[in-house]
Amino acid sequence: MNRKQTWLLVGNPNTGKTSLFNKWTGLRQKTGNYPGITVKKQTGSLPPLGRLQITLWDLPGAYSIHPHSPDEQVVLETLLGRHGVFDGVVLVADLQHLRKNLLLLSEIVDLGLPVVLVINMCDEAARKGIRIDTQAIEKDWGVPVLTASAKNHLCDQTANPQTLVDAMQRARQMKARRFFPHYKLETSHFRQFLQRHTDVNAYRLWLLYTEQKALRGTAPEQEKDLPPVDPEYNAVKHRLHREVVLRYRDIGRLLAKAYAQKQKTVHPLTERIDRIMLHPVLGILIFLLVMAGVFQAVFAWSATPMEWIDRQGLHLAIWLQNSLPAGPLTGLLADGLVPGLTGVLMFVPQITLLFLFIGLLEETGYMSRIVFLTDRLLRPFGLSGKAVVPLLSGTACAVPAILGARTVENAAQRLITMLVTPFVTCSARLPVYAVLIGLVIPQRSWLGGLVNLQGLMLMGLYLMGFGMALFSAWILKHFIRSGYPALLIMEMPHYKPPIWRNLFHTLWDNVKAFLLGAGKIIVAFSIILWFLGTHGNDRFRQAARQDNPALQLEYSYLGRMGKAIEPAIRPLGYDWKIGIALLSSFAAREVFVSTLSTIYSVEGDGRQSLMEKMRNETDLRTGKPVFSLATGLSLLIFYAFAMQCFSTLAVLRQETGSWKWPAVVFGYMTGLAYGLSFLVYQFLA
Repeated sequence: MNRKQTWLLVGNPNTGKTSLFNKWTGLRQKTGNYPGITVKKQTGSLPPLGRLQITLWDLPGAYSIHPHSPDEQVVLETLLGRHGVFDGVVLVADLQHLRKNLLLLSEIVDLGLPVVLVINMCDEAARKGIRIDTQAIEKDWGVPVLTASAKNHLCDQTANPQTLVDAMQRARQMKARRFFPHYKLETSHFRQFLQRHTDVNAYRLWLLYTEQKALRGTAPEQEKDLPPVDPEYNAVKHRLHREVVLRYRDIGRLLAKAYAQKQKTVHPLTERIDRIMLHPVLGILIFLLVMAGVFQAVFAWSATPMEWIDRQGLHLAIWLQNSLPAGPLTGLLADGLVPGLTGVLMFVPQITLLFLFIGLLEETGYMSRIVFLTDRLLRPFGLSGKAVVPLLSGTACAVPAILGARTVENAAQRLITMLVTPFVTCSARLPVYAVLIGLVIPQRSWLGGLVNLQGLMLMGLYLMGFGMALFSAWILKHFIRSGYPALLIMEMPHYKPPIWRNLFHTLWDNVKAFLLGAGKIIVAFSIILWFLGTHGNDRFRQAARQDNPALQLEYSYLGRMGKAIEPAIRPLGYDWKIGIALLSSFAAREVFVSTLSTIYSVEGDGRQSLMEKMRNETDLRTGKPVFSLATGLSLLIFYAFAMQCFSTLAVLRQETGSWKWPAVVFGYMTGLAYGLSFLVYQFLA
C-alpha cells in the first residue's frame, strides 16, 4: 500500500460535497488555482491513519464530465490526469436525487478508476420516505457504498475516518460495472481510432474523440493523444445525447430494486414559503428588504470594530514615534508600515460580516431563490443572478464584493462581475462626495425639506455607478466569452438551518485569502506612498527644517509628481494641489480629503474649516475660485468612475491570477473618468 495517496472528491452541485470535505479535512486545507485558469483548487488531508496519508482534491461541482462550463472542463481534465496523478475518486451523491447524480458515477467508472460512492443526507431518508439498500447497490455496481451526513452522526458511516479509508482501499481491489455502450455509438472513424489504440480505455478514447475542442490547448504535451479532427465530429456530438439516454436506462434498471421513494417529495414547508419568496412581485420586494438589511448590517456593525482597529493603529504609530529615536526607520514603521497594516486589518470586519451573511443565505437555501429571481434581469448584461450580491455589496466596499463574486460559477460571468463591481459607489467615496457636494451644490429643498438638491445629487451619483456597471458589463460580454452556454442549472434546496462548522470554514478561508493575498500588496504600496510623500529635493529638506507640512508635500516626490501631471489635469479644471490629492487618494479615496487638509494647512479635522478654505481658494492664473461649480462637478464625476483604490486592484490581481485584468480595469475606468470629467468641465466652465 502507498504511504501517500491522492483521491479526487467529485459530485453534482448542491450535493453537500464541500460540507463533507470540510468535515473530513477540518483545517488541514489549502486553496490555489488550477494551472492557467481562475477556477479554485481546494485540497485537504484526512487525519493520519498509521503510515497512510491521504490527500483530497475537492473538484468543482459537475453534472457530467462532458463539459458545459469551465468547472466541468476542469473535472474532465483532472480525471484524464492532466492536473496530476491520483489514486481514485470519491463521488458524493444526494440521497433524494440519486438517479441524476449517478450519471456522473457511471461515466467515472467507465474510465476504469477506483470509485467510492458516498450517499449524503442519510438523515433525511425517513422524513422524505426514501428506502435504500446500499449493499444491493454495492453488489450490482461493484463499488463500495457509504452513507454520510454533515449533521447526523447516527447514520454517517464516514464519521469514522478509518471506514472511509478502508472503502478507498477496497475500491482499488474491486472491479466496477461498465456502462459505456460504445458499440451502439461508434462511427467508422471512431472504430478506426479504437483499433489504433487497443491498449487504451475505450471510454477515455471516446472522451478524447468527442471533446477535442474542450481539450485542445489545455495540455500541449498531451495533444498527441488527440485524434485528428473528424469530419463526422458534429454527428458524433449528436450521439452524446443517445449516450445519456442509454446510461439513464441502465441506472434506472439497477436502482429499481435498491431505491424507492414515496410519490410526494416536495417539502411542504418549503413549498409554502416559496409561494411567497418566488412571487414575481413580493419575491423581489422581500429580496430588496433582505439585501438592504444585510448591507445596513455590514456597514453599521463593522463601523465600531473598524474604528477600534483605526484607533489602535494610531496609538501604535504614536507609541513608536515617542519610543524610538527620530529617523527614517521610525518614519517607515510609524507612517508607512503601521498605516498599511491598519488599512488591511480595517477591511477584515466588513469581509467577515459580508461572507457571514452570504454563507447564511447559501446554507439556509435562500441564495438559490435570489439567483432565480434576478437571473432574468441581469442576463441581458452578461451577468448571472449570482452577481447581484457582489454588486450590491459593492456599496459597502469593493474589496469584499469582489471576493463575493466567487459564488458565480461561470468563469466569464464571474470575471465580468469582478471587473464592473468597482463602478458601484462604495463607502470610501462618501467623504469625497460629502465635501464636494456641500461645496458646490446649493442647499435647496422642497416639500417641507423632505426632498433636497444635495440629496438628489448623491442619489444620482449612486445611480450613475450602478448604471455604468451594467453598461460596462454589456460591453464586456461581447469580448469575454467562456466558450460554454451560460445556462442556469441549479437545484432548489429545502430551507434548513445552517451548519455552523461549514460557515466558519468558509469565513476563515476567505479572510485568510485576503490577508495573505491582497494584504501584502496593500502594505507594500502604502510604504511606497509614504516614501514618495516624505522624501524630496533640497527645497523639501528646507521645508522640513521649517516644519511646514504644506511646503514639504509640495516639494516631495509626490508633490513633484503632482506638478508633473498638472498639464494633463488642467483641462479638467484641476491644479497641482488637486493633482497631489488625486495621486494620494490612489491608496484610498477618502485620503483625498485629508490630503487637501494638509495642503491647505487646515488646523484639526473640522469639515467646515476645510470647506471654507477650499471655497476661498483662488487660481493664481485666472483669479477665479479653484472649486467652482464646473470643477466640483468634474471632480464628482471623476471619483464616481475612476479606479482610485489600490486595494481593489490588489484583490483583482489575487482573484484573476495576473495583472492583466487589473490593468484593463484601471485603464478603462481612468480613461472613462477623464473623458467624462473633461466634457463636464468644458461644458460648464
